[in-house]
Amino acid sequence: MLVLSPFTFDQQQLNLLHYNQIEVVLVREKEIAAESLRAGNKRRALIALRQKKYQETLLSQTDSQLETLQKLVRLLSHFLDASILCSCVRRESVKAR
Repeated sequence: MLVLSPFTFDQQQLNLLHYNQIEVVLVREKEIAAESLRAGNKRRALIALRQKKYQETLLSQTDSQLETLQKLVRLLSHFLDASILCSCVRRESVKAR
């Protein structure tokens, strides 16, 4: 899930671009492994599959990090909203005196 806040929109576009690039690499590694097996090069096929696995692990870790960052952004946003609300309430109570 992507957070739609103005200051992270460019970052989200970059993340989507990065995801697309990793997906292209995953597909290509799978193709290389299949081509290598057809050509009888088992060693090259195994290397391609290991590289594919590595890219999948990177993608999973990136997903996890993005979720954590999005939670932090939401928490900070909520904290700032609450802080602004408290300061407004304080100003109003001072004016009422």
